[in-house]
Amino acid sequence: MIECRSKYYRTRLETEEDKAVYDCILDGMRNIKEEIRIDDALFPSYRTPLTVILDYVLLDNPGLFYVDTGELYIQTSPWRGVIVKYRFPEKEIARIEAKLLAAVYHVIAAAAGSRLTLDQTEQFLHDFLALNVTYEHDDHTYHKAHSILGPIMHGRSVCEGYAKAFKLLCDAAGISCIVICGDAGDPVTGEYGGHAWNVVKINGRCLHVDVTWDSCIRTPDHLPHQYYNLSDAEMAADHKWDRSLMPVCP
Repeated sequence: MIECRSKYYRTRLETEEDKAVYDCILDGMRNIKEEIRIDDALFPSYRTPLTVILDYVLLDNPGLFYVDTGELYIQTSPWRGVIVKYRFPEKEIARIEAKLLAAVYHVIAAAAGSRLTLDQTEQFLHDFLALNVTYEHDDHTYHKAHSILGPIMHGRSVCEGYAKAFKLLCDAAGISCIVICGDAGDPVTGEYGGHAWNVVKINGRCLHVDVTWDSCIRTPDHLPHQYYNLSDAEMAADHKWDRSLMPVCP
């Protein structure tokens, strides 16, 4: 699995037992286990619902592109845990990971070679995705568009894929980044719907970044930064999210 260093959602879990359950699920997915069994001893102090912990694992770890998120099942008897299906055979996963890593480090090397500051690197990564990825309007069931595979390997994505790819690239560049899920108004139609974007931490300050919307409103001659490094107040103009869960972006 391609590792991401910043695991914000894990830090939001209430108890050490919750974190142990998170770690158990993540370890199982790393090792391509179809049955991830959780120690019964963890459950007496277990506070966060298993479905929520499962979501947190997937949001923190976009390197789990090979997990079939539509085929995840909570098991309660005769053992407790998660039944997982995978989109590719194990050998194929390793082959795809090698290509993904090469693509990611090619982008990171380009930023490093330009001797960019951390702020400049963040914009470089935003611009790379916004310019090179096209929103997948035609086939929302295209599973690669919902993972890092779509944007990084195929240049097609929906908001979930954009956000996960941006997190992966930021983490590789040493920038803390979170995938955030909420609702947003389409910048073209104004219609609200489920959406994903990011919060980054730059020079000690948290800021919102919506690569998807900047990509969607670009023109051949201009890449806007209308949704780049915004405060909570600025982002709230057309985005809604659970503020109790996310860090404050002043």
